[in-house]
Amino acid sequence: MATPTGNTSTPHFKGETSSVGSVGSPASHIDHVLIVGAGLCGLATAIGLGKAGIRVTILERSSELREIGAGIQIPPNAARVLSHLGLLDRIATHSVRPRDIVLRSYSDGSTLRSLNVDPDAQDSYGFPLLVTHRADLCKILYEEALNLGIAVLFGCSVQQIDFARPAVQLAAGETMAADLILGTDGARSICREALLGHADPPRPSGKLIYRVCIDIGVMSRHPEVADLIHPPRIHIWLGPAAHVVCYGLKGVFNVVISQPEDDKGISFDVQKGDLEKLRQSFQTWEPRLRKLLELAHETLRWSLPSSRQIESWVHPRGHFALLGDATHSTFPVIAQGAAMAFESALVLSSLLCSANSTAQLIALLHVYNRVRFPRTSKVDELSRATLDYLEMPDGPEQVERDRRLRDHGPGEGEVFALVDPEIQSWLWGFDARAHAELSWGKYVVENEALGLDEDNPAARATD
Repeated sequence: MATPTGNTSTPHFKGETSSVGSVGSPASHIDHVLIVGAGLCGLATAIGLGKAGIRVTILERSSELREIGAGIQIPPNAARVLSHLGLLDRIATHSVRPRDIVLRSYSDGSTLRSLNVDPDAQDSYGFPLLVTHRADLCKILYEEALNLGIAVLFGCSVQQIDFARPAVQLAAGETMAADLILGTDGARSICREALLGHADPPRPSGKLIYRVCIDIGVMSRHPEVADLIHPPRIHIWLGPAAHVVCYGLKGVFNVVISQPEDDKGISFDVQKGDLEKLRQSFQTWEPRLRKLLELAHETLRWSLPSSRQIESWVHPRGHFALLGDATHSTFPVIAQGAAMAFESALVLSSLLCSANSTAQLIALLHVYNRVRFPRTSKVDELSRATLDYLEMPDGPEQVERDRRLRDHGPGEGEVFALVDPEIQSWLWGFDARAHAELSWGKYVVENEALGLDEDNPAARATD
């Protein structure tokens, strides 16, 4: 039976460490942090704080740990964060290292561009690109949180936030207070609406996501698609108004399809999809993709939510901040949604380690907001532009796009972010912890030069 091989048992990575918080000493003056939401972002933030000796409680509205989607890409910038958290070796044993990212024509499956990522990503950025099961990633983060003594409370729905205390009121009536409250409750964030002071639900993006998982043992018995398994690659088909991403995981082949939303009543929640209808919509696509859909037994679908970027992630009183999808929704086309959340988690937890008193929280949080907003905004722009690029309608622009991709030049100026070496380096080469250190150091120097008190909430962090 053919299976994705690559380096599925990746050895210890250079730079792997189990310590967080080189920005300063453990934040002993921050006694307790409440985190609302036990997704990837919330768990990563909790681990960063927990390793610094801060007491953390996570409040999760669901009755159990849940993660939407079968597979997730972990690009080098996210791998670096997981290494700083001391988790990358563990995650790598459950992951596959793709050799290439292959862009394909939807009509005949021909290769438009092949980008090597193994060993190029490791050689260029010090960390690999991995693909893994979301459930495995979430489980590893959850287990690490428990090992650190972090309390994860399920079935706890936050109804109100008192920014003055600060404290949260749960649906059951209980009130819980802390030195700091962090909202990591996703695109449908209660915390975001509390900060804004009004309802701000996500809007339909106009895109529908289908997920199909195919047993690799079954796939390997069909020669027409067996070559998609080995060597391990990330395959991306570019088509009019739709695109398809697929790659092998441990035991299953993960297929994710983006196409126009044809029914405005579809929920953001995962639902069972109409597999026959999905097959019919791809009848003009290349035979291998049609074969993959033929081998599928079921499909799940959901409407892709979209929320507007907000500039202020921090409450003026300085005891509350947002992270992850609660601040920004990133279209999943350059595999940076979870990566941005991981980066923000490490930046914030590293900054908080430098707190000498709770009075410094407002300055620290505003530094976090100031350094993260421009990067996440740029990634959001890149994601939306890349979606249009991948799903370009047939015509002269599409022909020129395909010609440029096939040309195999250096790729400067390409809209697809990972083809442009400058943009790829900006994305994948980012070191969140080093960025936190530099940003806080710059803030301290600025305040010293102006004769401002670091503990003064009116200091330059609010500029």
